[in-house]
Amino acid sequence: MAFFSKIRGTFESLFQIGGTAGGQVKNVAGPILEARNAADAAYIIMRGGDALGDDDLLNRRTGDLRYGANGVSMIRIPIALVTVASVAAIPAGAIVLRSRVTITTPYSGGTLIDVGDTGGTADLYFDQADNDPQTANIYETPQETVGVAATITATITGAPVAGAGFVSVEYTIPAV
Repeated sequence: MAFFSKIRGTFESLFQIGGTAGGQVKNVAGPILEARNAADAAYIIMRGGDALGDDDLLNRRTGDLRYGANGVSMIRIPIALVTVASVAAIPAGAIVLRSRVTITTPYSGGTLIDVGDTGGTADLYFDQADNDPQTANIYETPQETVGVAATITATITGAPVAGAGFVSVEYTIPAV
């Protein structure tokens, strides 16, 4: 019995659990381990508890709590000659990280573009003074604005007869 108490691990490059049909843990190269199916043809699902320490593996639940369920998300809407609103909404409590107005076709003189929300703040995310719709370019505003649960609105004023582009708003759900 003393001999078996001193055995540690295996010299093989894989360890299969559950007979020949079970999953396997495989040493791929150096310190890299993979969880593979019995045929070694695909990855398999492994589960574990919530990460507690800095060196613990991160499961989805802990990742969602630490980094937000969506990471960084973006709402991007095409713009043209009239005011337009997004279909998707920014979730309540999200933090807007960046807003962007991309002009692909220059607008007619006198056109102004604000980016805000359907709640009534036309320039909450991007003010008309921060972009020049008459020039094809990308205008960007980094920020940390608390978003409201509302869709994005690109307000186009000045009655343009030409012009097109996109409005993008990037946001994240803060970790708890």
